[in-house]
Amino acid sequence: MLPDAGLLHAEIMLYEKNWDKGNALVEKLQEEITAVPGPDAWSEALFRLESIAKMARRIGDWELLEHTAQKMIQHDPSYAGGYFALGWVAEHQGDASEARQKFAAGEKLWSKADANVRSN
Repeated sequence: MLPDAGLLHAEIMLYEKNWDKGNALVEKLQEEITAVPGPDAWSEALFRLESIAKMARRIGDWELLEHTAQKMIQHDPSYAGGYFALGWVAEHQGDASEARQKFAAGEKLWSKADANVRSN
């Protein structure tokens, strides 16, 4: 199954509250997406992970959001989006201290996002 078709299929399962099968399929697809070599594929993988995280947050699948956030950070530790996603998970779990910490980490990384562009 192609990643886009697989992600659509998984999203439909998740909207139908078929959490176990939907999450398992998304996690399998995330592994495939991040395994593709090359700089274009690497960037595309990050955008796809971000899209999955947004979908997980929108439907309230906090387990998937946490897994996807960890995957984003594993893929690119300097990408602020993964830390923001972990902050939303912590906030949902009622852990205000952890949420503040993750949001602060995301803000710090975001503040450096275009440093190279500005210096050129």
